[in-house]
Amino acid sequence: MDFGWYGDQDVTAAVSFLQAQPAVNDELIAAVGLSMGGEEAIGAAARDQRIRAVVAEGATNRVSADKAWLSDEFGWRGTLQEGLERLTYGITDLLTVADQPIALRDAVAASAPRPVLLIAGGDRADEGHAGRYIQSAAPGTVDLWIVPGTGHTDALDTHPAQWEHRVTAFLADALHLDEQNGLR
Repeated sequence: MDFGWYGDQDVTAAVSFLQAQPAVNDELIAAVGLSMGGEEAIGAAARDQRIRAVVAEGATNRVSADKAWLSDEFGWRGTLQEGLERLTYGITDLLTVADQPIALRDAVAASAPRPVLLIAGGDRADEGHAGRYIQSAAPGTVDLWIVPGTGHTDALDTHPAQWEHRVTAFLADALHLDEQNGLR
């Protein structure tokens, strides 16, 4: 399933594997994903309370509802594109036994108050638009970092020190960690 509609199950299985490891603290499980991996992590967090935080870089869409921002940004052209997206995903739904997953915007709302960090490539306008749309569902728990001069999933390559600082600080805060004791 190239749209990743089974991905939530993969993330949930990975979390179950982690929980079975004796050295893993159940309170410290987070998910970091790039592109479709980020989308799957967001979707899985909506249904899996064991995921305490999500970092998703380049997450934009996996169902037509994820593109509902197009008409607001692009007028009639966006409305036309939204119709094409509904048709594409509707036909896909008919042709696969996979269930359509939860929309990313709905997923961040369902996973609140657990935090999400969205990272968007500044050179990819669709990522910024999608990120703001997703964030609008839970602005108190979703942070959006639009990285200037960056393409799809390239923030670690183009801004390595900033990426490392933002992601580790976000996860430390989300998981209530401090340098000395681990858990706060």
